[in-house]
Amino acid sequence: MGYQEALEAAGHEIYDMKHFGEYQGEWIAITKKGQVILGSYGSCDHCDAYESAMYKFSYNERESEEFKKALKEFGQGYEALSYEDALGHSVWDMNSSEAKLWLQDTYAIFLAQNSEQEKSDEKMIDLDSF
Repeated sequence: MGYQEALEAAGHEIYDMKHFGEYQGEWIAITKKGQVILGSYGSCDHCDAYESAMYKFSYNERESEEFKKALKEFGQGYEALSYEDALGHSVWDMNSSEAKLWLQDTYAIFLAQNSEQEKSDEKMIDLDSF
């Protein structure tokens, strides 16, 4: 369990997600709706938001309703941004050039795939109309 699972518990469908850094750094998630969610992580429960919020749950408790509720609430704490707003966000830190490049490249692939899907959907015939 981690940040992606928390975002998914909060209702986001994740297209792709990547962590930048080693024992601390940033992460970027792109949703299937084309939104971007930015965050950071650390190496312990004092410097990592997820670990701090979820440390009280043992591994065996991760299927409990209390854990699922806490996971959802944690995931709801992250704001989904537009691509443009994400590029202009002040969160960019140590790994900013690598992270921004990944975001630009991955978002371009996301747009291309969605464009192809839309074209494919337009070509489908509605059999119910016959």
